[in-house]
Amino acid sequence: MASTLQQPGAPVEDMRQEKTKILKQKYGDWALLALWWLILAVLAVLWLRLDNRFPSGDTAFHLTRAIETARVLATPSLDWLSRLAASSQGQPPLYAILTAPLIWLFGPGADPAVLLNLAFLALLLASTYGIVRGLERINVLTFERTDAPTLRWPALAAAALVSLYPLCLLYTSPSPR
Repeated sequence: MASTLQQPGAPVEDMRQEKTKILKQKYGDWALLALWWLILAVLAVLWLRLDNRFPSGDTAFHLTRAIETARVLATPSLDWLSRLAASSQGQPPLYAILTAPLIWLFGPGADPAVLLNLAFLALLLASTYGIVRGLERINVLTFERTDAPTLRWPALAAAALVSLYPLCLLYTSPSPR
């Protein structure tokens, strides 16, 4: 008879443990992604400190365009839009506009552009992880959603592999290899 009685706090404790497990599983993946991004960011900053070459080719063109766009945005005037169009040199100006505040903070150079690319890399990691987690819940033969539990590691591996593409590594370093 005594073995069938439960302690009064046992169901509450089980619920707490289950909730803690779910939170660790949900946010643990994001913590691993953040750790991976932090490792890549530290490596990019170390590369910036070690490599003193000025960017060349296409990288130099985009950097020059971003510096010119930052100058245009720093001095507003009546012909501001035409000067912005001229500074973009026929390219879409969004990247240069997003780089401008970093150029104002850190000065002209390759560092602000690499910092912005690291922000885009974080977005790439998060979106790749989210897409793979979403695809795992779809039956590929019938294209119907399933309620099967998803595996975490394929999504984390996909995000890590995408961040190691040579193009991603090229854009997070200031000069081509």
